[in-house]
Amino acid sequence: EQTAALPLTIPAAPRAVIGDNTENAILTGIYHGTAGAIRGVVEAYATHFNRWMTVFATGGDAELIAKTCGVFDVIMPDLCLRGVGLAYNKRLAQAVTL
Repeated sequence: EQTAALPLTIPAAPRAVIGDNTENAILTGIYHGTAGAIRGVVEAYATHFNRWMTVFATGGDAELIAKTCGVFDVIMPDLCLRGVGLAYNKRLAQAVTL
């Protein structure tokens, strides 16, 4: 209720680590917090399995965050669409023509 006046923030790479106004502070917090969380999860998996795994960055903002995280081996923003295309082609190949 007290945050209604905060600005909406569009995902982007921040210009600096510390924001110089409210909008930039929100942006840097979200951006670097997300990058840190991703890195932490990947490191936890590597520790649990005692090895580093191949890590894919997927989704429309994959390229935006990938450089900061430093843990991705493959950046594939359109992975879901590729999967839909493969499923469509497989179904098309199985279709019976009349």
